Amino acid sequence: MPSVSLLDLPNELLFKIILLLEQQDLQSLSSAIKELRPLVEPFLCANVEIRLFNDSIRFIRNFENGVTPNKSQLRYVGQ
Repeated sequence: MPSVSLLDLPNELLFKIILLLEQQDLQSLSSAIKELRPLVEPFLCANVEIRLFNDSIRFIRNFENGVTPNKSQLRYVGQ
């Protein structure tokens, strides 16, 4: 029996699968299979959450004033 790839599935079925995935799984899928990025990225961008705290506000003000952050000041806070 010939093997079937995820890429062989119709887009309609891929969309149904994508809707079942958590944000972290969507990121992994997008990274692992570059051909699926155009299908996955809209779902990644649909769930953006921005939280502002005192440090964030201070960071934004410094950035507006031309102060460039160093690498240790930037971090990803996932769920």
